[in-house]
Amino acid sequence: MGKETDLIRELRRYFEEYLPNTYGASPNTVRSYKDCFRLFLAYVEKRKIRQITFGSVTKDVVTGFLDSEENERKCSVNTRNQRLAAISSFAKFASHSSMDALDFAQRVSEIPQKKHGKRQVSFFSKEEVTALFKAPDRHSRIGNRDRALFVFMYATGARAQEVCDTKVKDVLFGRDGKTVVILTGKGRKTRRVAIPKEASRIISEYLDYERIGDRPEEYLFFTQTSRHMSIACIEEIYRKYIGIAKQKNPKLFQKKYTPHSMRHTTATHMLEAGIPLIVIKNFLGHVSLQTTEIYAEVSQATVDKYLMDFNEANYERIKEANAKREKYDFLR
Repeated sequence: MGKETDLIRELRRYFEEYLPNTYGASPNTVRSYKDCFRLFLAYVEKRKIRQITFGSVTKDVVTGFLDSEENERKCSVNTRNQRLAAISSFAKFASHSSMDALDFAQRVSEIPQKKHGKRQVSFFSKEEVTALFKAPDRHSRIGNRDRALFVFMYATGARAQEVCDTKVKDVLFGRDGKTVVILTGKGRKTRRVAIPKEASRIISEYLDYERIGDRPEEYLFFTQTSRHMSIACIEEIYRKYIGIAKQKNPKLFQKKYTPHSMRHTTATHMLEAGIPLIVIKNFLGHVSLQTTEIYAEVSQATVDKYLMDFNEANYERIKEANAKREKYDFLR
């Protein structure tokens, strides 16, 4: 293994000393930033840059990475901006270490956050949710995990990071058949979410399959290299199965989706089922009701679509009824 370059050395200090000790970043922030740099360094290596130094990572390399996140990995503009924020934070930290690092920080500071219009909420239809549930191969270990992951996210409305941090001990199976999941959200706030019996059964079968039901400190979902899943891994899982499900159902999956789309889906379907907005707010762990109100707009759009489909389907019958009354001009 070769000698660490200046950039890698400072990156190590940034994660091992600055973020946890000096800055006091939350574990979620540290994990999010680590996810960003794992992806960033992998991208830089693909560019066949021999040494990853402050001098070799140009502005074009950083913007190329951000573009690839948005265009190839299909991340949202918000995620793209979060990646840039992570790189900018590191650049400011490292800028005092050398002139090359200062130049690097200057280059990064010239990259603007990408603007986006009114927040668009992307959610799966009920047919798309069903297609996703069917896509994983239940006879393989990974397929079994991925099916349980989809069911868990739909049943709890959990954020991707909350899913990553859920441990076996956080899934409480009651004797009365009720199952409650304890989720730790933003600001380390916890909330209790009751899940349906069918979702409970699938999660229970998954725990038995993995033989971790009696290991409370284990994380609920794993990767092929770690017992602690990352957000980047969840993003890859969604990309994989949306592709598989779309091949089998070409008319479905016409929007741009992320793992957060499943959270939007749960909220939207709850609202359409008549559950009050304030209940959905508490279920999702929103601080403000205003954050939850975006789903009311989505639901109205869904209602409009259903009405349009209904009208189209019934148009011919209306036309026939009118034709029988042609002698009455005033009824045309």
